[in-house]
Amino acid sequence: ARCIHCYNEDAHTNKRNSKNELNAEEAQNLLYWLKNIGVFRLVFSGGEASLRNDFFELCKKARDLGFQLVIYTNGISFDEEQRERLASLYPLCVAVSIYGSEASIHDSITQVKGSYKNAIDTIKYLKQQGIFTTHKNTLLKSNFPDWRTAFEKGKHLASESMINFTIYPSVDSNGTKSISDSEMTMEQLIELALQE
Repeated sequence: ARCIHCYNEDAHTNKRNSKNELNAEEAQNLLYWLKNIGVFRLVFSGGEASLRNDFFELCKKARDLGFQLVIYTNGISFDEEQRERLASLYPLCVAVSIYGSEASIHDSITQVKGSYKNAIDTIKYLKQQGIFTTHKNTLLKSNFPDWRTAFEKGKHLASESMINFTIYPSVDSNGTKSISDSEMTMEQLIELALQE
């Protein structure tokens, strides 16, 4: 996806800069180190963690080592086979970012046509397989008017529906950090806080 609010500096360039990523061996070694110091729950997130070539291998290694596994994803890249692979690992939770109650809202934020359908299909499949799923409603200035409808829809699609309105700096191609123009306004945050 090329989400309009993404904080990853490469999100809008259609290139992936992996110079700062752990290679497969380093990632596996990190899992052993985390196990040895007593970590029991891992959250794989991103950007999009499933873009790693060794994503499923890392997930399996984490489960083999006894970690509880939580995955935050946009759900876009999972086809039927990958959904099956993910379900077979029995993660503690898979939280899928959703940006609206319908495709036109969601896809305008991810900037990927069909992303809403794939994300919803991922939630539905995993829930049917007994995997705890979270319909993670990420709120921005542009989709704020739809938040309640999306939240209620999520209650029926997933194991739980939650609201995410994390405010974090974006990094542009020059390395400059700033709050994204997409982030909710103070007025919207106050309105949300005053809701039941």
